[in-house]
Amino acid sequence: MELPVVVGVDGSEPGMEAVDWAVDEAALRGVQLRVLHASLWQRFEHYASVASPTEAEQPPEWVLAERILAAAQQRAARRQPEVHVTGQVHGSDPVDMLVRAGERAAMVVTGARGRGPVRETLLGSVGLGTAGRATCPTVVVRDGARTPQRAGTVVLGVGARSQGAPAVSFACQEAEERGWDLLCVRALGRSTGSEKAAERAQAEELLSAILPSSAPVNVRTALVEGNAWHVLLEAAQDAGLLVVGARRRQGVFGLELGLVNHAALMYAQCPVAVVPRR
Repeated sequence: MELPVVVGVDGSEPGMEAVDWAVDEAALRGVQLRVLHASLWQRFEHYASVASPTEAEQPPEWVLAERILAAAQQRAARRQPEVHVTGQVHGSDPVDMLVRAGERAAMVVTGARGRGPVRETLLGSVGLGTAGRATCPTVVVRDGARTPQRAGTVVLGVGARSQGAPAVSFACQEAEERGWDLLCVRALGRSTGSEKAAERAQAEELLSAILPSSAPVNVRTALVEGNAWHVLLEAAQDAGLLVVGARRRQGVFGLELGLVNHAALMYAQCPVAVVPRR
């Protein structure tokens, strides 16, 4: 059975935009969509044991949780009627909920709120937490992010070889599903002379090693001098999706989300997928 796409919702507009992206992805893959909402009220056995309580008997927090979930499911069903949509309220922290759900999912999708100087704090609670711990790809959809439906480019940030293969496979699949181009971007230092030639040769060797010999999509590569995160954000300005890889940290639970990954999640103008190397 094909793994479902999972999306976490919190009642915000960015969360609903994440639902749009997730149900479109489920339609492209031909899989189910699981809509999840975290509510600590579900932990209370008294309320959980009530058999079909009326809305008047439920605490306001419970009623709100059920309404948030129902609104998200209805929105997904209207957008992609052919996708089977299920929903559930979990009595847990939202990051814990999504990380656990991601163990049996093709990907986890979450929204991100905020613009300007406070956006980092608003993203960090769920977006960064899920991206840093999930064992499956995590897609973060920022409010107002461009999500072109018919044309676009998937941009892949090419980092260390150790984190490359899963991200490459994911990026190729996403580009193939949409009929988009795949642009692989590698940042180069501002060296000169022989050092510059050697660095470029190493970068070309890396790209050759990680890219499939016969990709099902049009693949372009770009070797650009400059700061890695700045180069990647510039390349993704008109993209439909930005894909970055992440690797496990030795002896620590979670992924190694470095400066480039953080910058992509904070500032990219398109959805960002963080793909872990298992």
